[in-house]
Amino acid sequence: MKVDIMIIGAMKCGTTTLADLLRDHAEVSMCRTKEPEFFSKDPDWRAHLATYEALFDQAPGKRYAEASTGYTMFPHFHLNVPGEVHAYAPETRFIYIVRDPIERAISHYMHIYERGYTDLSLVQAVKRLPIITNVSRYAMQLRPWIERFGRERILVLDFDDVVKQRDATLSRVAAHLGIRDQWPAEEAKHSNRSIGGNKTHHAFDKPPRWARIGWMLTPPLFRSRIWTRIARGQARPFAEKPVLPQEWKEVILRMVATDVLEIERIMGKDLTSWWARHGLQRPAPRG
Repeated sequence: MKVDIMIIGAMKCGTTTLADLLRDHAEVSMCRTKEPEFFSKDPDWRAHLATYEALFDQAPGKRYAEASTGYTMFPHFHLNVPGEVHAYAPETRFIYIVRDPIERAISHYMHIYERGYTDLSLVQAVKRLPIITNVSRYAMQLRPWIERFGRERILVLDFDDVVKQRDATLSRVAAHLGIRDQWPAEEAKHSNRSIGGNKTHHAFDKPPRWARIGWMLTPPLFRSRIWTRIARGQARPFAEKPVLPQEWKEVILRMVATDVLEIERIMGKDLTSWWARHGLQRPAPRG
């Protein structure tokens, strides 16, 4: 088998929703691990390839897909993810989703705060954590993939279209991947919501050995109650979306302006609305 479909980002742009829709498609076997991050975090992926491919339910005629937003978080993880993926499967097809950089940055902050990766305020996080802005530099993130695989293998979608034009967007996805445009008849999904969720603190992802042993030795009913109480005590959900001051909205858009203008060219789509919804003026393209 070969994994030949990858959703590579961007983080907080609807990748989980699209992955869940592909998971329900009859022709696709989606990775059981939500974001394996195999090529972004494993420096010796060739030695562990069997472990990676074991994450998929294998069946004749299936296409194998995964979604890892860390693949477009340059330079914060492995620096040559496109090259490593090309060495593994040069015929892979990709989906990359972009979103209003300000809305994406706020959602990114909410995610890392709820997961316990930072205690900073929203403004301080934007100032001190470069990854929040770098992930929104869509052209910078996508350019190495285009250079390695060619533009035709990468479908670039707008988050607004994923949400508001679901059927038309899924038709584009099916055509790009070469699968039937037949999706389960159900209400539109919106996975991984920012408000109203209850994300688990990252410390629970890989608990220490003593905690795992204690967990196994504890009676199931008591164990469930303990886990629920601890998890609730660590949860830090947002009751409402934090507000980014207007001057910091302008800062973010100034920092990513060149990338936005280039991603417009790559997509063949006008993204002026990203500025307009925040009361800001779209910069003119350079001559």
